[in-house]
Amino acid sequence: MDDGHDAHIAEDRRRWTTPDGAAAVERVLHALRGGADWRDVSAEFSGLGDRRDLRGVPLADADLRGADLRDANLSHAVLRDARLDGADLSLSHLAGADCAGASLRRAVVAEVHAGAAVFSGCDLSEARMDGAGLMRAALGGANLRGASLRGANFAGADLRGADFADADLDGAVLLGAKTEGAIFERASMTGVRGGRLAP
Repeated sequence: MDDGHDAHIAEDRRRWTTPDGAAAVERVLHALRGGADWRDVSAEFSGLGDRRDLRGVPLADADLRGADLRDANLSHAVLRDARLDGADLSLSHLAGADCAGASLRRAVVAEVHAGAAVFSGCDLSEARMDGAGLMRAALGGANLRGASLRGANFAGADLRGADFADADLDGAVLLGAKTEGAIFERASMTGVRGGRLAP
């Protein structure tokens, strides 16, 4: 990564460390946990009226089970060890997000844009991830047992040691993916492109 990109990530995350930013994080968490619309907080905090803008938001260890984060811009967000079981993140942007160790069991992660995101050690069992863009993402050691990954794009992703047992990978793209030690027992892999895989 170049210095300009690193500076952009740092700025996305730094804005939440100000007093106003910290207060906005608490308001976002309150809204998500209470089923209210976090987009109003986002629009106010962004200063641009952007109702989707949660770039770089620090939500590590947060309990967000069942949260509605559809179409959120969570690029560069920190979601390490967060509990997102049953949450809806469909159509969200997670590019460069740090989700290491998070639990997303039965979450809806369909059609997300998560290039270069980190999902190492995540529990994504039975998650719905159809059409997810996971190019160059890190999923080493992730649990994807029984997940629906139809048409997902894993080009250049790190899948080493990931468990795809009983997953549906029909039509997935695995060009250039690192798959050493990955488990594909009983996985459906019709039309998979790329990779040296055998279910």
